[in-house]
Amino acid sequence: MKQLIDLHMHSIYSSDGEYTPKELLELSKKAGYRFISITDHNSIKGSIEAIKLSKNYNIKVYSGIELDCNIKGINIHLLGYDFKGDINPFIEVEKNVLKLEKQRATLMLEKAFDLGLKFDKEKAYVKGFDGIVTGESIAEAALNDIRNIDNEILKPYRKNGNRSDNPYVNFYWDYFSMGKPCYVPIEFMSFEEANKMILDAKGISIIAHPSITVKRNPELIKYMINNGVSGIEVYSSYHNEDDINYYNNLCDELNVIKSIGTDFHGKTKPSIHLGSINTDIQNNLIEYFENR
Repeated sequence: MKQLIDLHMHSIYSSDGEYTPKELLELSKKAGYRFISITDHNSIKGSIEAIKLSKNYNIKVYSGIELDCNIKGINIHLLGYDFKGDINPFIEVEKNVLKLEKQRATLMLEKAFDLGLKFDKEKAYVKGFDGIVTGESIAEAALNDIRNIDNEILKPYRKNGNRSDNPYVNFYWDYFSMGKPCYVPIEFMSFEEANKMILDAKGISIIAHPSITVKRNPELIKYMINNGVSGIEVYSSYHNEDDINYYNNLCDELNVIKSIGTDFHGKTKPSIHLGSINTDIQNNLIEYFENR
């Protein structure tokens, strides 16, 4: 069944997004989408901008955001959608997170240099985000610096390497994510705070790509559901068939909605394309959102 709905994509309001909200609408129209949400990292701006433009594309856009938060020592992503209340608290979240990300930039660069990578640090700063670097932007700077041509650390991320499908974000997961050699912690809000913020704004909260965060931890997921989370992103570009079956069954057991999201970013994740998820559950998801 052709994909009609995609509730997870990123614009330039995410530090790792490539396209403007307008460009995402154009790409979504080409993909045949009827319903989308732009869910930028800790920012609601992209989705609000897209909503204003959506009438020109015959696409229903739901407001959205992807909040970084922490639960029992695990960094997770919580998706929030279709806000019918006050969204001003999300503006403050964006300001606070950007401040924290700027504060850790120097240490992230130092850790990258300690790996033996060579690059001009100015090229690692994310364009449009004054003073911020990411694991992905460091990967891009290092992979494009000729001085690293024979660097063994980077070989898996180059053409034909075993991590070359999404080289920038794979480098982030391998070196800068929680528990990895270059990880620099940020004190994000708790899951409870993030979820309350979404619910207070009269929105829907969904657990994003659980296979790479909470993993197969039914008790933790049940705790989140019992605190008001409405569902799980079952159909994700991160999930293989076994993952999909597991989270599908868990949603049935918990009687919560099954969501669909490609997590499209552009060049950061070049193997991920709009319209790449085929599933017959999307009509139920559309009905859930349209009948709120």
